[in-house]
Amino acid sequence: MKLLAAFCALVGMTIMLHAEENPAPAKKATGKASSSLPADIETAIASRRRDIVKWTEAIPPRKSVKYGGYDVLAATAGQNCGTPERATYMVEMASHGLGSAGDEMFGLPALVRYLYAFPQCLTDEQRQTIKQALTSTRHDLFGHGTLNHMVLQSTSWYLLAQYFPDAQWQDANGERLASPDVMAQIKDLLTRRHWRSFQSGMTEELSPTYASADLYPLLNLVDFARDKDVAHQASDEASLEILILKADSFHGELMPPLTRHNVDQSNAPLPKDWPTHAAVGQQPLWYYFGVPVIGSFDLFKPVTEPNFLIMLALSSWRPPAAAWSLPQGNYAIAVATPEFTKWDNPTFPIAYGDTWIGSDYALATGNFVFDPRRYNDHNQSFALAFKSEARRNLVECQHPYWRSNAGEDGWTTDFWSPFLQTARLDETHAVLLASIPQKDPWSRDTLSGIEDRFWTERDQHKDNLIKLVQCRIPKAVDQLVLEDNWAFFRKGNVFMALGSLGGNFDNPPPILPPPLARDFTIVKIHAPKAGLFIAVDDKGGSFQAFQDRAKKQAPHYDPDGPGIVYGETKVRFTPPAPDPAHAGYWRALPQVTRGGTPISVSDIPVKTPFMTLANGTLTITDPQPLTIKGPPQPTSTRAARFQ
Repeated sequence: MKLLAAFCALVGMTIMLHAEENPAPAKKATGKASSSLPADIETAIASRRRDIVKWTEAIPPRKSVKYGGYDVLAATAGQNCGTPERATYMVEMASHGLGSAGDEMFGLPALVRYLYAFPQCLTDEQRQTIKQALTSTRHDLFGHGTLNHMVLQSTSWYLLAQYFPDAQWQDANGERLASPDVMAQIKDLLTRRHWRSFQSGMTEELSPTYASADLYPLLNLVDFARDKDVAHQASDEASLEILILKADSFHGELMPPLTRHNVDQSNAPLPKDWPTHAAVGQQPLWYYFGVPVIGSFDLFKPVTEPNFLIMLALSSWRPPAAAWSLPQGNYAIAVATPEFTKWDNPTFPIAYGDTWIGSDYALATGNFVFDPRRYNDHNQSFALAFKSEARRNLVECQHPYWRSNAGEDGWTTDFWSPFLQTARLDETHAVLLASIPQKDPWSRDTLSGIEDRFWTERDQHKDNLIKLVQCRIPKAVDQLVLEDNWAFFRKGNVFMALGSLGGNFDNPPPILPPPLARDFTIVKIHAPKAGLFIAVDDKGGSFQAFQDRAKKQAPHYDPDGPGIVYGETKVRFTPPAPDPAHAGYWRALPQVTRGGTPISVSDIPVKTPFMTLANGTLTITDPQPLTIKGPPQPTSTRAARFQ
């Protein structure tokens, strides 16, 4: 630990590498978003950086190269180069198919940072061995895959080509390219991706799992790219991602609609026996802003993701200073998350979100456009969050559909169903409407092309869908009152209610499996049609008075739609229907009118009173103005090999 400060400082310095392989010297970072932050912010980040290294520096490199390179980075940051085995591990990594379709591609950014940030830990002979291993086999130098796969690979191959400027590389087809050619082609592709990100946002921008993997490889470009345009572009992209995460989060938890929601989020450090890896998409918010609080088992435990945080800790990049002055609550945010696309290809929104983020609670609703043949089982459309120090502070509801083979108590990752639609009525109220058919309308009996891995998660119920809407209430609440068709609960001065509009909750309450019973109270409505009214209040007063008020505020319910009337607002469930503009896609969006006027969803990627992403520009107007413009639309046609 004594050398930590020296090695963290090393990242921001000009690094002159050994000359034997003619590697290009890395220049000082040219793409920093913020070069001067208040001392208290930098002190807090430095403290968290020390925690990251302290928690992980003693961990031996794990066998899998998905993890091991990051373990070596943490150990080197804390203890200098250490034993020769560390450098040997990084040298041998280069022979493990880095960049292939499996986990190996995750090792690429760690190898890149080790080469640039710790040149004193490798001999010239070891650098030669790495070069030989990387250039003697084919690699998908210009591959895309998912969004995070693209970022992991493209940023890494660009910087490896810069590091070995005289190398000859083999692409996936066996074609040989010189390093300058590799860099030029990747720069063009990254510019195209950058343009698309500022036009439409990113499909994984609100993923509790992959938002982090989309971010940290960019910091390698910021810190080490010699081309100032490449470094600046990477910094802008990183700023875009962090600012969206910050604006759409409640004390460090991302608010729905979420995509690629692989594991539950957490509001407190994970215990050693937690059954899944951490929701690593939250971790950049902790590193830069201090929420949510995490601990050592978030970074290393038997079930884990790589220590991506070490990449942030070893970078001198900071988000724009405006990120620290964004409002802490009391605003609405609307998001339109785009469908996956490659490079600068066209895309369209597939997740529409409408969230109120208060000081002590957040009320998040969302609905989806979807292709029933593809990937839908890691999305989330609703959450009610309350301020707490407890690990579980999200009220979540679902109709088990996409992964219904797990049973109604599975509570895996399918927190969204096309048969359960949501709408936020105002700052303190929302409604969920369910209309569940008898049979699956998208079974292999009626629809071809459904991928096996998705169909086998729900095929057992194709002729008899689960007719259930259920919500889980964390046991971290201070008080819970259950009545026939109401659940009232409070945490501190935050009062909350779930009201079943069409019938009572199950009685007696369900017997739950131990993991669920430990953390949650679950209320269930077994019916093909249902309506749930959500109310929340943080103004104080009597909890009993809130209960009486919530009952009086409950909307008129039409069980045939189903639909509701709430003052001048009407919401009606809309049966999923084919999207006329996008073949193969279906729209599952409720019909909403206010004062007789239809309320349509907006395709603007991000909109709040103070921050907007629209027309290729991110604009913050208050309290600290900031404008980040994306590049002009590429005018040249992308080469056929990159289609």
